[in-house]
Amino acid sequence: MQENISQNGGAYGVYLHAYDQSPYYTGNRRYYKKNVTSPVINGFNVICSGSPKPFSVTSNWKSCYSWDKSSNLSLSSTTTNPTTVSAATTSSTGKGWISIKNNNGTELVRYDVWVGKPNSSDFDVAILKKTMTQYACDVFADNYSYIDLFDWYIPYSGWTITERKPNMIAPMDRVNITAPSSIAETALYILAHNTCGWCSDIYLGMLGPNWGYTPIPALTYPNPVSDILNIEIDEVAILQEKDNQQTDARADITNEIRLYDEQGNVLRQAKTKFGIVQFNVSSLPNGIYYLHVFYGVNTPPSMQQIVVEH
Repeated sequence: MQENISQNGGAYGVYLHAYDQSPYYTGNRRYYKKNVTSPVINGFNVICSGSPKPFSVTSNWKSCYSWDKSSNLSLSSTTTNPTTVSAATTSSTGKGWISIKNNNGTELVRYDVWVGKPNSSDFDVAILKKTMTQYACDVFADNYSYIDLFDWYIPYSGWTITERKPNMIAPMDRVNITAPSSIAETALYILAHNTCGWCSDIYLGMLGPNWGYTPIPALTYPNPVSDILNIEIDEVAILQEKDNQQTDARADITNEIRLYDEQGNVLRQAKTKFGIVQFNVSSLPNGIYYLHVFYGVNTPPSMQQIVVEH
């Protein structure tokens, strides 16, 4: 395709060519690369069964674009803007996404959503036994900011639950639990809620004289940190826990380390067996972050607050 334009008093033939080519000149013809602005998707974070939601691209929609989606979603149209997004079935749940592709099938932009009620299998739990009658419990739903409420539940009387939310990060909830004077045993449950409703009871674990764990600590330094955060895994403590569980196979131990922001987004992530892991946080804004260490043994994750200061 050719256009004639006037530049510096002269006429130049302007030829559009493939977007992945570099601009160049030949004779009086100026070839150039056309700048393309990615489309922006507007929509909803949660899609509930029976409640379709409109999704649109408010600018830069092209006739060659098409919508795509994850398998747990359905679209009213893949070629028109806007389109309507629904849960694929009444039982659809979990992470989902909507995207825009060009006529070559290249994905230009993706919009992450959650489908249905909270999923009971997607929670990390830490139960810290402070004394024979005192527990501190944390629950965390990785990256799922769609959760707006938690409800803790103990089926037996005499136990008390009090909220504790210093520096709370969504979607995280923290409680203190006090056992009755009889120090009975009980199960601990939690329910999670989003705009689709409540999930079924999530079993977290047992509380009582013979239950509750002290998470294996990880050594982190410096804290506050400005550039490199060091996370040192306690090999001796992990192997001791393996012995306590009467398991072996040292080689199968893999520890996962994640750094979250206050919105619950994973910013840094690594897996290691033992030794020191380093996270470069020099590009992160000043503020409070949360380090979770998931050990390769059956124990709750270690959770620590990290302060970034430049």
